[in-house]
Amino acid sequence: MKRIITCILTLLLLVSAAVAVNAQNYPFKGGEQLDFKLQVKAGVSIDIGSGSFRIEEEGSNYHLDMKLKSNSFVSSLYRLDHVYQSHFTRSGLVPVRFHREAKEGSDYWVKSDYTFSNGGKKVHGKVQKSSRPAVEADATFSNEVRDLASVFYVVRTLDFGKLAKTPARYTVLMDRNIIDFEIRVVGKEVKKISGLGKFNTVKIALKGKSRGNFDTNASKPFSNMSDAEDMIYFWLSDDECRAPLYFTAPVSFGALSGRCVSYKGLKYKLSSKIN
Repeated sequence: MKRIITCILTLLLLVSAAVAVNAQNYPFKGGEQLDFKLQVKAGVSIDIGSGSFRIEEEGSNYHLDMKLKSNSFVSSLYRLDHVYQSHFTRSGLVPVRFHREAKEGSDYWVKSDYTFSNGGKKVHGKVQKSSRPAVEADATFSNEVRDLASVFYVVRTLDFGKLAKTPARYTVLMDRNIIDFEIRVVGKEVKKISGLGKFNTVKIALKGKSRGNFDTNASKPFSNMSDAEDMIYFWLSDDECRAPLYFTAPVSFGALSGRCVSYKGLKYKLSSKIN
């Protein structure tokens, strides 16, 4: 189950080391909401839960509210209940602060709080877990780092033409961990999304490695990715929205997938849909 949770979270860990676009060119706006269904396939497909992502404008910042929750059947076996609150600037999408609260199983919980400064290169973090004492520390990085929720939107602003030739490198924080990632564009394909229809999409691959803990390893160099394997594939609509429509990732007993089931408040029309 923890492998499944990691794959779900990995869907969100997608960001370039440098993004510079004007707010009017972002493929999203305040009020956008995306809803997902999560499944595991091991011979047959089984629904395991749902996720929702809503972004609002609050003064000079965006406020992203993200939730992941197991359904009643899975919760009777292993509960999954995650809430994320991420704040980042509307100009440049620079991280400001982040809060995550997660409950898993019968008694495991974790709370993470980050405050970012110096353009995302300095972080004050506090991580509390049911299984160990709280850790609170300041860390300075040589490159910009982000929380694992805001990157869900940053990835939609990347230059896919460049990513098709050269993978982008980036760093994110997940609880106490530093995770380095590479992202590349695989190509374009038509993708059928159950309940929504067929879409022209951009397929993207992601691989990553842990660098260690943020309170002790922030000064370490970016991880050597030569032996890292693709961890997840995801499909974005091939239009101005670049909306995430589907993802898949291997797990020990099959494959985990997530599909968009509903959306509202999009900035642009999903013109990638094939009638």
